[in-house]
Amino acid sequence: MFSIKKLDSLPHRTRLRKIALILQEALKSPPETGSTDFDYLFSICDAFKHELPDFLSAMIIEGMDKHKRDNPDLRESLRLIGNIAYGIRKHLGAEPAEWDMTFEESGILDSEKRTVYPLKVFLEDLRSPFNVGAIFRTAESFGIAQIYLTPLTPLPTHKKALKTSRGCTEVIPWSVMDLSFLRTSGEDIFALELGGTDIGHFDFPESGIALIGSEELGLSPEALNMADQSRGRVSIPLFGAKQSLNVANAFGIMAYNWFKTVHTKLNAGEDE
Repeated sequence: MFSIKKLDSLPHRTRLRKIALILQEALKSPPETGSTDFDYLFSICDAFKHELPDFLSAMIIEGMDKHKRDNPDLRESLRLIGNIAYGIRKHLGAEPAEWDMTFEESGILDSEKRTVYPLKVFLEDLRSPFNVGAIFRTAESFGIAQIYLTPLTPLPTHKKALKTSRGCTEVIPWSVMDLSFLRTSGEDIFALELGGTDIGHFDFPESGIALIGSEELGLSPEALNMADQSRGRVSIPLFGAKQSLNVANAFGIMAYNWFKTVHTKLNAGEDE
């Protein structure tokens, strides 16, 4: 444990970087475990709050005040610790990206709690493991049963994919497959791609495989041809100057619409 005296002996920027690292390390332990020493964390923040911008000093004072109350909300205290840590990093010009977050989900996801539909996804030649992980996380939320990946797509076991998937790679079955697998799958196939049917009017199948292409080039001509011979292409209408979406974001929009359509049809069948 770094003492206030030892922190005080460090150069200004080194000291603030060290405080931010100490605070971020605390985010790895859920507060319910009782292993987080909030008194220590707030004390080192308080000792050097005069070196920080006013908004961070105010945040530190607020956090100390809340934590000193009877039965403090430990989750709220941890949230403030996290905000202070990221605020210090931003003050130092090292603003974090999403994948720098250190909070760990506690426990292992229970696959028995999932509602799974006969919906599958095929990722063709994605480049970013962050996108792969994000797609797994979204797929887990919307009942996707299986994810296939081409050999060039980063594996879900990649450390960056694990970071963004937040445990979801452990509960969705996945396998590496060549595109030729689709020809003998016997499934309805459709592509998420430009130039297709507006997502608001697309006839989503009650089961099948959605094809998702790479961030730069989209789906291959061969993949698009297979989709066109089956259920076709679905597109998300865009209205901005960029006229494009990150592939994981686009997948999220598509996955929700597919899930909603199938969920509604199945529930309607049960009510009859």
